[in-house]
Amino acid sequence: MLKALGQFIDDAHPRVVSMALGYIQSQKSVFIDESNEDVWAKFITAKAQSALNKYGVTAKQGEKAAISKLRPQLISLLAFYGDEKQLTHFTQAFETTPDPQARTNLLMALSYFGNKHLQL
Repeated sequence: MLKALGQFIDDAHPRVVSMALGYIQSQKSVFIDESNEDVWAKFITAKAQSALNKYGVTAKQGEKAAISKLRPQLISLLAFYGDEKQLTHFTQAFETTPDPQARTNLLMALSYFGNKHLQL
């Protein structure tokens, strides 16, 4: 099921991506336990990163509202399941971007890292 839903995260429409991510997250407790938690984290971060690469960390002029709503969801997922490399990337992006909305999303993400030793 995760593989099938994961394909929707690569969809061209941001609302489809958002709904797929939401459904996958809502079903996490059904499919994920200690034995496959690492596989889950790699799966969800790879999918979220793919979508964020497509849409970018900062808003583009004239982009659809659905993309602007999706971006914080992607950033939060990457933060929660992220590693030290992701923390460094978000910190650098926060320090260098002049976009206030991107800074807000990144600041929120910096406080959301699930790995306790990466929490600021």
